[in-house]
Amino acid sequence: MGKMATQEQMVKAFQWSREARIETFAYLVIGYLDETEETIKETLAFVRKIKPDLLMYNAATPLPSTTLFQQSVERGLVDKNYWKKFLLNKNQPRIPYLFPDTEKWTDKAYRDFFLSPRVLFKETLRVRPSNFLSYLRAAKGLLGLRK
Repeated sequence: MGKMATQEQMVKAFQWSREARIETFAYLVIGYLDETEETIKETLAFVRKIKPDLLMYNAATPLPSTTLFQQSVERGLVDKNYWKKFLLNKNQPRIPYLFPDTEKWTDKAYRDFFLSPRVLFKETLRVRPSNFLSYLRAAKGLLGLRK
């Protein structure tokens, strides 16, 4: 959605960063309008291709005064006064996801990355007695063993 670089350029940027030993971070959004399971799978494949050191996924959120918000209102997915009501503390529920199962796919995307052999091996090397409990809590969350 409105990217300023091609996938080829992004692949090269991540490759050059790795070669220069610069830690990489990928920030991705899941659940845009017209997203499909296929496009999400393509995103997950792209992440495997660029091999970031860290990453973050977020659900597409139609923020006020954005094209995404206007399109969401036009399609009847979001109330045009949602953010006004939200700011006035009208007990607004979370703005609706624009793609069904966004949470499911975001969870899958995180598991796909953090449970990959490459990341598991790298993170295992970083575990020390002082941070063991943090890693244990993270693992429980990834595996769905939250309290």
